[in-house]
Amino acid sequence: MAARVLPAEFGRLVRDWDAAHDDVYHRQLSTAPGWKVGDWPAWPTTDPVPMYCPRCAIPLRQLLQIDSGEWGDPQRWRPVQEQTPPSDAADYLAITEPTGIIAGRSGLYRVFHCSFCPDPQYRIDLQ
Repeated sequence: MAARVLPAEFGRLVRDWDAAHDDVYHRQLSTAPGWKVGDWPAWPTTDPVPMYCPRCAIPLRQLLQIDSGEWGDPQRWRPVQEQTPPSDAADYLAITEPTGIIAGRSGLYRVFHCSFCPDPQYRIDLQ
């Protein structure tokens, strides 16, 4: 099943609401940070970039995301058990970046795949 995108009129409503609320949707609500399998990809440094299968031209889906940090915007994605994060920088990094892996310029490595082709078709995106 291909990912669905909002119709243009609803997209404008979301952007208008977001602009009126200090970009809270884009920064805190639109996508989940961290390591994950599947799900909707975030585009932190660019607008969404359509990715198509080189064999069948169907849009690729995110298979894997490796994110340098687990929290994203700490106002939204902070775990319940970490509501009061430590003030010490080393302890803060230990809980926000538990793997110690930094990927790319903005810390995001993703693998996209075609779920329709019989042989694996992949594309890597490193931001």
